[in-house]
Amino acid sequence: MFDTEEKAKEFVKSWEGEGQLSAIGHGKVWYVCPPNVISLAIEFGIKKTEKLLKLNVPLGYEWVVGRNWYECH
Repeated sequence: MFDTEEKAKEFVKSWEGEGQLSAIGHGKVWYVCPPNVISLAIEFGIKKTEKLLKLNVPLGYEWVVGRNWYECH
């Protein structure tokens, strides 16, 4: 959790861990969530599809965490 959007963006920019962080969310504070079993499975599936279809352009995705459907879309 971060008190400013800029701090959250800097954290995302400097992320060197495995997997993709969530999109930056905002409630009372700014936040990002670490990769989890579901996001890692999606990333694995995307990479497998790219290889299987011999795509020249990498596919991507974005995920966000929220308390309900409205906050996630």
